[in-house]
Order: sequence, then C-alpha cells, then structure tokens
Amino acid sequence: MRRGAWATALVLLALLSVAPRPAWPAGFLVQEKSPRGLGSAFAGEGALAEDAATAHFNSAALTLLEGTQAVLGMHFILPRVEFENEGSTLNPAVGHGRLRGPGAESTENALVPSAYLAHEVTPRLHVGLALNAPFGLSTKYDSDWVGRYHAVTSSMRTVNLEPAVGIKVNDWLALGAGMSALYAKVTITNAKSDAVTVDVREARFGVWRIVDSSVPAEKISATEMRFRLSVPANGEAVLTYTVQIES
Repeated sequence: MRRGAWATALVLLALLSVAPRPAWPAGFLVQEKSPRGLGSAFAGEGALAEDAATAHFNSAALTLLEGTQAVLGMHFILPRVEFENEGSTLNPAVGHGRLRGPGAESTENALVPSAYLAHEVTPRLHVGLALNAPFGLSTKYDSDWVGRYHAVTSSMRTVNLEPAVGIKVNDWLALGAGMSALYAKVTITNAKSDAVTVDVREARFGVWRIVDSSVPAEKISATEMRFRLSVPANGEAVLTYTVQIES
C-alpha cells in the first residue's frame, strides 16, 4: 500500500473513532444488585469472583469459589426528580400553545433486595442461583402539574430468577452458562379525557423470548420488544410480561 493510501486509511479510522454512536437510556435500570459490588462501583465485576453474586455477573467464575456461599442484600434508594415550568409549550403539530400549571417533584423511595447462592458440587462443577431486580422504581407527580398529559404516575417492578452453572475445564479455562426468567409489571396513568395507546419498549440483548404477557407482544428486532398498551381516559393500565433470557 502506498504512503498516500496509508494516510487516507488512518484519517478514515480517526474519523470513525469519533463518530457518534447510539446510546441506550438507562430508564428504569437498577444498578444496585450487589452490596459489595456497589462499594467498588462494580469495577471489573464481570471478571471478579469475590462472592456468590458472581452467579449473576459471570457464571464461569463460579469455579473460583470454594464450598457454599450466600449473599443477601437490601438497598434503600431515595431518588429525587424536580421540574420547574419556565415556559413549556405544546408540540407545534398541535398548536404550540403555552402550557399552564405548576412544576413538580417526585420522591418515590424504594427498597430493592437481592440474594445469591453459590455451591461447589465437585472441584470442577459449580452451580449458582441469583435473585434480583434489574429494573424498577417509580415516578409520581401531582395530578395538576404542567406535564400531567405526559405522565402522572409511571412505575416498573421486576423480579429476575437466574440459575447458573460453571465447569472448570483445566487450570486456565472455565466455561459457564445460565438462564434468566424475568417477570415485569408496568403501570402507566393517563390524565387526558380521551383514551390513549402507549408504546412500551424494552431493549434486550442475547438470546431471548417472551414467554407470557398480558398484552400482545411484538418482537420488532433482535434487540427490542414492544407492547401497545391502551390506557383509558383519566385512568391507568397495567402491563405484565415474562421474558426468558439465555446467557
């Protein structure tokens, strides 16, 4: 390759390295899954095997644990969301008028538990079990706040059950496998005088399938699912679903 071609290739690589990439919002993600991991900001958690919580983060690392170990955790989360109305307007498609109403504050506290178990069946065979809540929490605003037609109360509750197995092949290689069953409950309110349909979407990676749902589910891509939830006028609607994930 000539010098000019090398220079062109290097410029292209440099441009690609700074190109914008899609970012997934955290939404209702709950990061607090392990008391010990939280203390280290979960740094290197996928490579560590400090306690039974590795059944969730890295099933192959179960082979580094000895005997039977258990971890029980409880996190108290105190979120605080504030909104000040400083000139909110309607979407231009519906008139772009001025929105009237006060700001709002949401402080829905939550207790989030977690439990993990790891057991050494033989020196080469280890099993584990994880129970946690990877998504959750709520937002709840006053019924007359300026954004009431977008949301008043929105909540999500999940329970994730995850069995795992780790097999030690030799001194430098271990294999792991696991499967998760995640149950979710979503509640959405509607302050409008007409019924609305809300798209509830969840990004999901790896191999997964929707086992059960209270509303017909749609797998719109290999990484995303969608539910069209009908919410009655001045009322609320609840969506429940179960997802099976292989890891």
